[in-house]
Amino acid sequence: MVEALGRAVVQGKFNSGDSLPNEALLGSELGASRTIIREAVKVIASKGLLEPRPKTGTRVLPRRCWSLMDADVMRWQLESDAREVATGEMLEVRTILEPPAAGVAAILRSDEDVRHLEELVDTMGRCTDDLATYAATAVAFHASILTATHNELLAQMANAIGTALMASSRFSLHAPCSGTGATACHRAVVDAIRARDPGAASRAMGHLLSGGSGSGNEPTP
Repeated sequence: MVEALGRAVVQGKFNSGDSLPNEALLGSELGASRTIIREAVKVIASKGLLEPRPKTGTRVLPRRCWSLMDADVMRWQLESDAREVATGEMLEVRTILEPPAAGVAAILRSDEDVRHLEELVDTMGRCTDDLATYAATAVAFHASILTATHNELLAQMANAIGTALMASSRFSLHAPCSGTGATACHRAVVDAIRARDPGAASRAMGHLLSGGSGSGNEPTP
């Protein structure tokens, strides 16, 4: 029920500022008991989408109030008409965050971090014809870069970024810097991190996120 109601709010079934129907009516519409509806509202309110108010009902909050880095909220947006806005904002965040994070990882990484990143790139090279495995491995790669900074806040942000990557249609094995080409792009990041070269690591990550310098294509995972 959390999924159904959360999607309904994100997809604009209820206008920002409006009050939700009462629990009985909402339960009838969604095929759930009032108790289940009440619990779902609590969960969704905790994500910033709704504001329960005594005596006046539950108000739908504007997008600026949402917990946009919450994995569920991100996924619901990427499954809705808000997809382009959410994807564009996430790309901006990644462009700001990931290149310098790769530079920090080059300085602070452990030998185990490097071994893990190399294993992920090797896996990507073996599964360019298997989009699901390739995508999941790419998500793990970017999460591991953030983890290699040994900054716990950055590491936790990998969850939202991973959700955006997995849900986004920007995964493509046909762009010049994806599939086999992307393996080389990812490996360049790892090579720079192994060499403890923060400048090269940052540049390589920026190149990867842009889909290849001058390519004009969608960014790659």
